[in-house]
Amino acid sequence: MTHPADPNIAQLEAVAERLGGLLDEVVLVGGTAVGLLITDSAAESARATYDVDVIVEAASYVEYARIEARLCSLGFVQPGRASDPICRWKHGEKPDELTLDLMPLDENILGFSNPWYPSAFAHATPFELPSGRRLRHVDAPHFLATKLEAYAGRGQDDPLTSHDLEDLVRVVDGRPELLDEMRASRSDLRRAVGKNLAPVLADRYFVEALPGYFEDASVERSKRIIDVLEQLVAAGDRVTSTD
Repeated sequence: MTHPADPNIAQLEAVAERLGGLLDEVVLVGGTAVGLLITDSAAESARATYDVDVIVEAASYVEYARIEARLCSLGFVQPGRASDPICRWKHGEKPDELTLDLMPLDENILGFSNPWYPSAFAHATPFELPSGRRLRHVDAPHFLATKLEAYAGRGQDDPLTSHDLEDLVRVVDGRPELLDEMRASRSDLRRAVGKNLAPVLADRYFVEALPGYFEDASVERSKRIIDVLEQLVAAGDRVTSTD
């Protein structure tokens, strides 16, 4: 299921349609996956995003180039602007234009990646869109790991404006089963999440910004989220001391 108010479903449907057979070879990551991970229908939904991030398995740059050629055959084009990442593709014209970021698992192919992408790809979760099309998306534990890695890799942006942290807390707030999933996840993932989350929790600007991630700005909601985050840090500490 997806959150009933997920603002990104129409965009996902459009991308799924335009990717054709390539849809089976990619895994959805990033902000558009948030609404698919929220299982509490009473929670706030995901933020609206303008791009769709997917990861793909390619053993070499040659293999990745073949995938790019398939994108071209499906009508996708690269914008070619200096401000755009080299993984970015566009399809269609405004207002129906779609933005797709296609990222390989291996950082050696484009010079960047996320160390959790290979594991996220291997543990992806299937999902059926309202149209009946099926895609795969990152599971919740790997979502946290990839988002925290991205936040750390950006030099720990201002918590007030960080989409990585906003996406993370939306999932923490809207997925009651998250702690159980994290406890069942691989130990190195739990350790990494705890390690990267600890400085976030220690940042008073994050704690102050937390209510502002939600429309109701609820202090009680923020306290519940902080409690879950502290448990995630503690779980990572236990792994470090016992494994």
